[in-house]
Amino acid sequence: MVTASLLPSARTLFVLSLISACAPSTRPCGPSTCTGCCDSAGTCRPGSEVLQCGANAAACQSCTLGTSCVLGSCVSSSGTGGGTSTGGGAGGSGGGAPTGGGGGSATGGGTATGGGSATGGGAGGGGSAGGGGASTSTGSILILAASSTTLTDELYSVSTSSGAARLLANYPVQSVTSAWTIDRARGVAYFVGSNNGANGPWLLYGINATTGAVLQSPVIGLGVTRLFVRSDGLLVSITSAVAGWTLDAVNPTTGARTVISSIPGGWDDFAFDDGTNLLYMVETPGMPVLPVYLLTLDLMSGAVINRVPLDLTPQGNGYRWAGGLYVRADGSLVGIHDDTAVELHLIDPGTGAVTFLGPVAQLQAISRHSFVGDPSVDRAYVVGWPLQPTGPTPQQLFTIDLQSGAALSAPMLPGSPSTSFRDALFVP
Repeated sequence: MVTASLLPSARTLFVLSLISACAPSTRPCGPSTCTGCCDSAGTCRPGSEVLQCGANAAACQSCTLGTSCVLGSCVSSSGTGGGTSTGGGAGGSGGGAPTGGGGGSATGGGTATGGGSATGGGAGGGGSAGGGGASTSTGSILILAASSTTLTDELYSVSTSSGAARLLANYPVQSVTSAWTIDRARGVAYFVGSNNGANGPWLLYGINATTGAVLQSPVIGLGVTRLFVRSDGLLVSITSAVAGWTLDAVNPTTGARTVISSIPGGWDDFAFDDGTNLLYMVETPGMPVLPVYLLTLDLMSGAVINRVPLDLTPQGNGYRWAGGLYVRADGSLVGIHDDTAVELHLIDPGTGAVTFLGPVAQLQAISRHSFVGDPSVDRAYVVGWPLQPTGPTPQQLFTIDLQSGAALSAPMLPGSPSTSFRDALFVP
């Protein structure tokens, strides 16, 4: 028999029920509850820290010396980041894809607004992107090439002096947009590609810049034309849409974009200085509509700093900066202009004045948007063809001195023209 003194009172039952209702729920760390990593105690961690690195509820790992946690993986830390980077132009009026879409970007954020644990940083290039910072270049760059044999894209490490190419990785993509960049500080390169041609869906590939291994490949929306990495580690994109152009932050893990600001539209060529976080944008040529404008955009605030007409009289091809725009080590803006001849010009972003510096004598035809800059040594690497080519001439990799315009070397690229070395270039 149970005595009355041992029976719980109504008040006791009520209190116990409150304690039970207010007690914290403990859910096991697993794929359904954790997008980061699970520590030894079974607690979900963000997975972005060097001592707690991981993704998809895998066991957290501690990254070794010389590596960093990028997108849930411990990767080799290559490069030093910072400095200046350059960008190319847009592939069409509404993005790199033939349908006006494509493109993509990554912000270093762990959330759609670029917050959280940043994966961006160092230097980023835009469209035809160049990494910035104090270069640790070993005389080679990375080139993403389209193979007409395998109908895929292949990543090569290419010697700038000899043109010798070493295959690093292969990706099942049939089309790549003009939105790509590299984060030197963390050794991650980004590009946007589709395995279904121009029909999409478009994927934002985050790859290890040393091995070419795919780290992430989320679906990214249409219309992103260029990628840049700000000095604070945030990756941003220039996006074109029917409603207008915007500066966006993009999460590299999910592909989600968040608008930072609305900007004027219709831009074709870009150069980014991540020392000042200023982006220089040249208007899409609309011959015979003149003048063509140069816009300076602050990527930290999204504010337009200046907009001036370029003081340059078109002769043949008009305002075609087919060889790229670049910010040199001293902060000055230059461009390789393709009109009746290929020439290097100095551009004053304050007034729009354009000054001839010298001819790029050996270069006759340029593979549009296939270039990258290394401002630490004032060099541009441009894929193109020599003067008076005869027959199916292979592509060449031109190293251009951004002080004089002189071509310092121009080795043949192996496998071309069956392998087109033009989809993306990175300075690791």
